[in-house]
This record gives sequence, structure tokens and C-alpha cells, in this order.
Amino acid sequence: MKRLKITYVSLSILGLFVLFGCKTTKLANNKSFLNAHRLQKKELDKIARTNQGMGQRLALTHRQVTLMEQEALDYINGHPNSVWASFDTITRQLRTRYQRLADAYDSLKQQHQKLSKQLNQGFVVNTRGLEERVSKMDQTVDAYVAQVKKNYTTYLKQEKFTQEATFSTDAFFVSGAFQITRKRDPDVLRELVAKMRKLRKDARFEGYKDEDISLIIKVTGYTDGSPIRASRLRIAQACNMPANSPQKDLNQCLSKLRAQAICQIIAKYFTNYNVIRTVVGKGSVLARGNTANNPKLRKVDVSLFITVNKTKR
Repeated sequence: MKRLKITYVSLSILGLFVLFGCKTTKLANNKSFLNAHRLQKKELDKIARTNQGMGQRLALTHRQVTLMEQEALDYINGHPNSVWASFDTITRQLRTRYQRLADAYDSLKQQHQKLSKQLNQGFVVNTRGLEERVSKMDQTVDAYVAQVKKNYTTYLKQEKFTQEATFSTDAFFVSGAFQITRKRDPDVLRELVAKMRKLRKDARFEGYKDEDISLIIKVTGYTDGSPIRASRLRIAQACNMPANSPQKDLNQCLSKLRAQAICQIIAKYFTNYNVIRTVVGKGSVLARGNTANNPKLRKVDVSLFITVNKTKR
């Protein structure tokens, strides 16, 4: 009986050896398997090198986009009412596209790591799908790098297509008024218009018609904190406000009405352009509660930005 048990155990062990040990030996000696294994490892190594190159290029563009964002922030801090700050979409578009590429790149790395692990465990893996994704991604990264380089070298030059100016409203309006009655536009405004027309002649706009050009106008108005009395009713009606509205609200309304009037004056010089207007009234915020008559606080900040509104054919 014992002999039968021993024989049964021995046969069981032998059977397991034959089942697994021989199978392993057979695979190890299978030339086609070994060749496929080497080829797949070679392909995965090639993919790894391509991934590494993409990662380096993405890291470089990330630094460039970050620098562009910082330059934009510095400019905005120096020109809080600049129209350029509102219409600067370049860095936002580049940042959004970078994030999408970075996510796709991480996905490719994870898939590569998964296949490499399976290959090391002795499995046969299919690298074709990953190769195609990596190849397509590599071309996409190349296009993105070119886009960043193009914008990075010209980005700061965008400032030269922006003109900032501050006008005293006393040069345009009589006390308490929001309609321009002067027969001739002030010299400061005419000079600003001349600068924008000069920018229109820049090489960047060659071959474009006026209707292909966008002129973005932003006018921000301010008043001092002195009380509004004689023109209270007219101002309140113009802003659809009660006549007994607080002085703070009346000043805010007056500053916006004056900004609108100046914006209209500027726009009339560029009738053939695609004119985009932004008007803001900030009232007496600079007066900080002081109700004194202060001409320095009665002003408008004017910002003009010229750009192309469609691609040249």
C-alpha cells in the first residue's frame, strides 16, 4: 500500500514537471518565440526613446508658455485697464493645448509600462496600436512646439499693437455733462488715432483689407467725488436710475456715459474696421470718499488694440 502511495506521488510530481517544465523548455527553445520576443523588446525600446524625446520637448514648451504667461501678467499689472489683457487668448490657448498633450503623453507612458511588464513576464504583446499612437502623438507635439516657438518669438511684440492713453475729461466735457459739444477733437485724441493708423501700416497687416482688421477699444471712465447737482436728473434718466440715486451711483453713471461718448468719437475714425467696444464706468473709486473738486481724478483710460480678425487667403 505504501509503495502504491509513493508511486502515485512520484507520478503526480512527474506529471507536473512534464506539464509545466517541458512547456517552459519548449517555449524557451522555440526560435520563433524568441525572435518575436526580441523584436517586441526592440519596438518597445524605440517607443521609449520617442516618448523621452516628446517629454523633453513638452517640458521646453511648458517653460516657454509659463514665461509668456508671466510676461502677460506683468503687463496687465502695469496696465490694469488694458484691452490687451482682455483679448489676450494666445497664452490661454497654448496652456489648454499643452495640458491636453501632457495628459495624452502620460497615457502613452502608462501603456508602454504595462506592455513592458507583460513582455518581461514572458507574454507575447501587441505593440502595433501603441506604435501608431506614439507616431501620431509625436507629429502633434512637433506641430505644438512649432506653434509655441512662433508665438514665443513674437509674443512681446503684441504690445506694440496696443496703445494706452489717459485723457482728462475736462478736455471733452463741461462740468456735469456727458455729451461732447466741442467742435474739434482734442489734440491728445487725434495723436492717439494717428498712432493706431501708423500701426495699421505694419508689415503684419500687409495684404489685409480694413474689413479684415479688428480694432478693439476699451475706455474706462472715472470721476472725482464732488456732488452732482445741476445735471442730476439728466444723468439719472440716461442711466434709467431714480433721480434721488446716491451720489456714488450718479458718479458711476456719469463716468460710464463719458467713456461711451469718447469711445464713439474714437470709433468714427475707423469706420471700415471691425470695431469691438468695451466701456467701463468706475465712478469715484479713486476719490476714496473725498468730495473735493479734483480735476486729476476726472479722467478716462483709453486702450486700443489692433489685430487681424480672419486668416488671409
